[in-house]
Amino acid sequence: MPILVGSMWLAWRGSVIGLLLWPGALFYVLYAYMPYVVGAPFTALFFVHVGLVTLSGFTIIGILVSIDANEVRRRLARAPARSVGGALVVIALLAYVGLIELAVSALGDPATEAGTRPLAVADWVVGTPVLLVGGLLLWGRAAIGYVVAPGLLLVSGLGGAVFAIAAVIDDMLGSPQTEPAVIGVHLAIATVSFGLLAHFVRGAARRQSVVPPAPTDMPLRRTPVPNARG
Repeated sequence: MPILVGSMWLAWRGSVIGLLLWPGALFYVLYAYMPYVVGAPFTALFFVHVGLVTLSGFTIIGILVSIDANEVRRRLARAPARSVGGALVVIALLAYVGLIELAVSALGDPATEAGTRPLAVADWVVGTPVLLVGGLLLWGRAAIGYVVAPGLLLVSGLGGAVFAIAAVIDDMLGSPQTEPAVIGVHLAIATVSFGLLAHFVRGAARRQSVVPPAPTDMPLRRTPVPNARG
């Protein structure tokens, strides 16, 4: 919630970085609550979870279509697009390896399959494909790739950090144990993702430090206004 509200506040203040991180924060909400929509018991909270996922998804679409992607690419022209895009692709492929291993281990074990299915659905259908496609778009220097990359790096970093923290807490409480190597991999992914995020948006931050941007300086699409004669 602090990251979501903070990115909205920065966007409202005219920050390009805040505008680009805002869809990522929303995507993390969608990704985090998708398992509850898919696998949680049907209670009154089901409607809350559906509302969070639906509102987040449509708000992401609304933000992305309002951004001038070519202007964002121009402002981030010095960003390491190919290296960051390649890193996102590698992270996505590593996630697929882990998902396949998890699916294989759950074969023939209905209890494990039922417990892992909600998270697997979120990863297979939402989380990992978006990382892969976003990385490929950025690697190819597509304008939309520059728009989505900061948010995807934010999601990747948060996902790795949250998984590692939750696994450590579970191990301390005697819950199902997670291999230290798995925790280490997620911490490494979080560290790399946050580092690449800082490196990628450095150009935009430097530009804003010279001239504080006004709200009208945001890279948003301008809708032509018809003249009085129609």
